[in-house]
Amino acid sequence: MGSQDVSGSEGCPFCQIANNQTDTEILLSDDELVCFRDVKPGATHHYLVVSRRHIDNCKTLQGDNIPLVERMKKMGRSILEKNKVCDLDDVRSLSVQDGVSSASVLICSPPPPPRSGSSQ
Repeated sequence: MGSQDVSGSEGCPFCQIANNQTDTEILLSDDELVCFRDVKPGATHHYLVVSRRHIDNCKTLQGDNIPLVERMKKMGRSILEKNKVCDLDDVRSLSVQDGVSSASVLICSPPPPPRSGSSQ
């Protein structure tokens, strides 16, 4: 699959986060995955879910990785539910992304609508 233990990918920022080598707040995690906020969020709820095992890039994923990606998406939905995102059908992006040097699942929900009477 093009994956390796995080210890073998010291230059990968996602592996550093998964290995607790940064001050990034981990919002959800298990033995296989970690979820955290995007460093430069494009929405109120903008999260990344990454595997604890380094994945070179999305192009190295194969059919036997479908269950992993599904678990990544499930964790992404869990963080949205935990943060009370009401309409999961309005999630703007729940897709596999090719990161700096790893694959991740990007989860974004739209910003809340403007309050009536507020200027845009």
